Amino acid sequence: MADPDPKSPPINILYVDDNPGLLETCRLYLEEDQDCTVTTIESAVDAINLLRTQSFDAIVADYDMPEMDGIALLKYLRKEGNTTPFIIFTGKGSEDVVIEALNCGADFYIQKIGAPSFIFHDLFRKVTYAVGRMRSEIARKKSDERYSAVVESQTEFICRFLPDGTHLFVNDAYCRYFGLDREAVIGNRFMPVIHPDDRVRVKGFFSSLTKDAPAGSIDQRIIMPDNKVLWQQWNTRAFFDENGNILEYQSVGRDITYEKEAEDLLARNAERAKQQRKAIADLFEL
Repeated sequence: MADPDPKSPPINILYVDDNPGLLETCRLYLEEDQDCTVTTIESAVDAINLLRTQSFDAIVADYDMPEMDGIALLKYLRKEGNTTPFIIFTGKGSEDVVIEALNCGADFYIQKIGAPSFIFHDLFRKVTYAVGRMRSEIARKKSDERYSAVVESQTEFICRFLPDGTHLFVNDAYCRYFGLDREAVIGNRFMPVIHPDDRVRVKGFFSSLTKDAPAGSIDQRIIMPDNKVLWQQWNTRAFFDENGNILEYQSVGRDITYEKEAEDLLARNAERAKQQRKAIADLFEL
């Protein structure tokens, strides 16, 4: 278990125990040398009332307390959706109590046996570990939410899929473009109908992606359900395992039908102008 990161924010602990002497001793030890603050309270019921208006980074609770024991407090908080790291800190050594505490969602179970300095140090290390794990999970979720918000705000259609075409992710733009329901496509195979003239080229494009050159771009045509032919441009990256086997693809696409039609129109106009110039030149040669 790693020592606390000195750059981490201070840890705010709620310690619940019906022994006022132990509460004060623990508070003094933890606040003297550790980067934390400890709020002490002698009743689980009072702790519940306090938690309605105040949050903590971790909760430490004795098991054997009047009115409501530590595990009953833990069960109540978890039922209410409170996921604060919770440590049972008790003199009770029953294996049944340990199993029940862990099954009910306790992060750790610590016995008050041994030298106080060792016990309190062990307590703080476990609190630090549990809080660090919780903070990392919160940070990961926030990062995922930010990423999701960015992806969903894109006008490009984005997807991730396995080599067999099973889709792992699609954004809203992808679903709108192809007229798909997200829940129906995730976990299932989907592949747009590639124009017959482009199929060999598209197959060759995917075959060309290697571990050393995993990304590329291709313009291709697809046939929509109403038989309309649309042009798309896809930027695709393949992800490989250590043996060079493809794990999945990530593609970002956009519709370029208007651009292709404009290019085609310009080309036809240029050819028409060329033919007109040739016709005029032929007249003067007569």
